[in-house]
Amino acid sequence: MKNRNYINNLLEQLGNNLRNCQRLVQTKEPVHVYRDMIAKCVDLSEQIEAAIENEPRDGYEQNPSANR
Repeated sequence: MKNRNYINNLLEQLGNNLRNCQRLVQTKEPVHVYRDMIAKCVDLSEQIEAAIENEPRDGYEQNPSANR
């Protein structure tokens, strides 16, 4: 995987944001704060999907029926 560090960093950020969502619920923050954090999580998820999609594929990923 060419961009392993970038993707790992995005996954770490997503995990941190999700933990922050848990904190927001426990501390009864206003709903708009929670919605903003969810929007950040969705954005990170989309960035991760795009980064994975941009990764070069090996022969097995291009032809999943091939025997390994």
